[in-house]
Amino acid sequence: MKRMFVRRAQQVLARAGFELRRVRHGYSMLPKIPDGPPKAILDIGANSGQFARKVRSVLPDCVIHSFEPLPGPFAELKSWADQSQNVHCHNIALGDQAGRALIHTGSYTPASSLMSAATRLKLSMPHVVPDREQQIEVMTLDCWFELQSIPRPFVVKMDVQGYEMKVIAGGQKAISEAAAVFTELSFIELYEGQPLATDILIALRECGFEMADIYDVSRDPGSNFGFQFDALFFPRRFVKG
Repeated sequence: MKRMFVRRAQQVLARAGFELRRVRHGYSMLPKIPDGPPKAILDIGANSGQFARKVRSVLPDCVIHSFEPLPGPFAELKSWADQSQNVHCHNIALGDQAGRALIHTGSYTPASSLMSAATRLKLSMPHVVPDREQQIEVMTLDCWFELQSIPRPFVVKMDVQGYEMKVIAGGQKAISEAAAVFTELSFIELYEGQPLATDILIALRECGFEMADIYDVSRDPGSNFGFQFDALFFPRRFVKG
């Protein structure tokens, strides 16, 4: 089944002019990115630090900036960060403009989103659907980035449940300077107005990136069809000869 999904993804993306290759776990590729092992990670949509902990296991000296707007997951993230070196936590979301916004959240906080759940998510995975709203602070990645001295090379990771295009719109300068980008891509709309895989591929191509690998395919629990995966992007000079 997985081979069928990968072939389908290859066919769809080939028609758009993209190549597709797969690795098992994206974080394990961090020490091997073409610009050299990253000295910093921008972990956007950190939740309680799941990705950051994996990063720390392969890059013990890397500086990590984790962004998480929800107070519950942020407290868990901060508790771990306080016992780790070079982990900086930011209790904000990133988007295309600064201000306050409503985030949809629930008992399963990794499914929280600034976008409303779509019918497909409600039908396929009702147990993860957000059931309440909460006000949070939002700023743009570029505004934050301009105030920092981020060591190079650095990597941008996005796990923002359908809000990727907003993050990219507010962070084009920062993203264009990254050595790699990790993000989720989806073939179906799980959140209302969510950009699909080809939308994000095009947006990151405009920032100078091409997709290099995929990993961690998510499947519909009813049909077992693959509908979402995580992707690794490198600057175009490393992907296209």
